[in-house]
Parts: sequence; C-alpha cells; structure tokens
Amino acid sequence: MKYLKLFSILALVLTIQCFSGKAFSQEPSVRFTTVYNGGYTLNLNSRMDEGVSTSGFSMGIREEVRIIFKKWALRGSAYTELSIFPGFAWTWFTGLMGQYERPVKFLNRSWILGAGYGFAWGLVPTRDADIKFYNSTVKLDLRTFISKNYFAGLYLRYDQIHMTDVKDPMFFSVGLEFGKSENPYSDMILPEDVAKVATPAKKTPEVKKPVVTGTPDDLDGDGVKNDRDTCPSSLKGREVDETGCRTISDGMVFEKLSFEKGSAKLTADGELEVKRIVEILKAKTSINIVIIVRSADKNLATKKADTIELRLRQAGIDSKRIKTDAQAGAEEKITFNFELKLQ
Repeated sequence: MKYLKLFSILALVLTIQCFSGKAFSQEPSVRFTTVYNGGYTLNLNSRMDEGVSTSGFSMGIREEVRIIFKKWALRGSAYTELSIFPGFAWTWFTGLMGQYERPVKFLNRSWILGAGYGFAWGLVPTRDADIKFYNSTVKLDLRTFISKNYFAGLYLRYDQIHMTDVKDPMFFSVGLEFGKSENPYSDMILPEDVAKVATPAKKTPEVKKPVVTGTPDDLDGDGVKNDRDTCPSSLKGREVDETGCRTISDGMVFEKLSFEKGSAKLTADGELEVKRIVEILKAKTSINIVIIVRSADKNLATKKADTIELRLRQAGIDSKRIKTDAQAGAEEKITFNFELKLQ
C-alpha cells in the first residue's frame, strides 16, 4: 500500500496545482473524446519460480468527457483494459476515473497535464483467490496535439488490487495513448503566456511601429511636446488633454482596434490601439477599465476580450484594474467604460 500512498500524494500535489492555477480565460464548456492506449505493465509478484512473468502489455479504450472551467478542467472517463502476461494469462477490468487537468507550456509546445483517481472491477484467472476483483487506480498523463485534430501522450498508472489472499497486489503501467479531438485549449490563454514579460519581442512582424506624424519635438502630432506627453502614441488629430492622452469617457471606442476575421488574434493596427490604451491606464492610475466586446458569437467575443486583457496584463496593468464583459449581439462592437479605482 505504500506505493499507492506515494503515488496518491504525487497526484494530489499535481491536482492542487491544477486547481489553484491562474485562469486561462474561457467560459465553461463540455467536450467528449475517445482515447486509445497501449503500454507496458509491470506485475509485482513473488512467483518467478513458478514461471509467472512479472511483465506484460496492456491495451484499452476510454470515453472521456471534459468540463472546462475558468481555472481548471475536470475530466471524467469510463474505460476498459486488457493486460496480457506470458505464463499468467490475462487480466481484464473496466472502471470509472475522475481527473483534474491543466494546460501547460514547455519545450515550446502546449501540453495537457492530467492527474486523478479511479476504481475498476475486473476478472483474472488467478490460482490463489477469487476470479473477480476490484482495484483502485492513480493515473498521471501528459498529452500534446500532434496535428489539428489528433493528440498523443504518455501515461503512468498505479493499480492496487483488492482481493483476499492475492499474491499479485499491484501493477505499475507506463505507455502511450492517442485520440482524435479538437484541441480544447487552442484559443485559450495559458498562464505561462500571462507570466511573460510585458515588453514585446524585438521581432514581432505583426506589430507596426508607430508612424511619425508630427515634428521632432512632438512625434505623435497631438500638440503636446514629447517631454510632457504621457501618451506618446496618440493618433494625429485626436483630441487630447494637457498630458497628451485622450479624454476618457464611458462607451469610448478605439476605431483601429481590430481582429483578424473570425478569430481572436489582433491585427497590427489592433496591437497599436492596445498600446494606446496601456498608455492611458499608466497615465491615469486612479481608474479601472471595463472591456465590453459584442459579437454574434459570444464565445468569440469572450476570446477577444480575453486577448485584450492579456495584452494589458503583459504590459504591466494590474489584473485588478481590468474587467471584461462579453455580449452576444448582431452588431460587432468593442467599447470601454471606466471606473474610479477604490483605494
């Protein structure tokens, strides 16, 4: 049982990490997936002298349902698996499992980390106990999408057999699993993205450099000299206050704040408009901002609002100063309201 405890502690630590992580900014959703797996199984027993193999291979199939929340995702599955041990015949079991999962990013790839527990009922042609048994399971897995609709991954599993007088009390399994599904996190904002430094990369082809529209001592041409201009990227012709920033008001619109068609990816002009919003918020530290995005597809509206929020946070704006409101509506529109920040 000590192995089960150690494995359970590891799974619990990963589960707590999944649960306590930052939000990846997505409305709750439900996804279904069929997963196939196969791998190596180590059968820990004391009957080597009887010709009982300590290892074999397993193969199985599971149906998963995934419920995605703001900060974490719950994965439930019903599964069946067959393990074959030369000299010992086979074991078959079917069960249920619940897992927490979390998208993570390393090695320049996005991964899905899962950890959880399950119970199964099975059959085994054993020499020293009843043919039926049940077991408790701890499973860890790591998956990545190898194409738009297919994923592959590794799993590590520990099974504790509960059967009277059985001499084969536990199994360790490691193997591969694969399946077909749309990536549920393809458009989500991973916590690792939010943690990146605010300054943009030196080479960002999508982002245009501000165009010089004024004079050397007033580069943005808004009538406020550079040494007094706290919003140096203002569009020429904009009405600004004495600090060089636009006067804020509820329902404020940034006309060039745009996204690529049908996606939540900002255009080059959109990136520049977000930069101007950042300048305003840094100049006016006593206000909070409310991002209101309306779209016929509310899910897309949510993703667009999340993208803007991410850019603001990457630029150093405190997340407590940002609120988002995604709305469904025929008119595509992005507006901003402002609130006085409470001390």
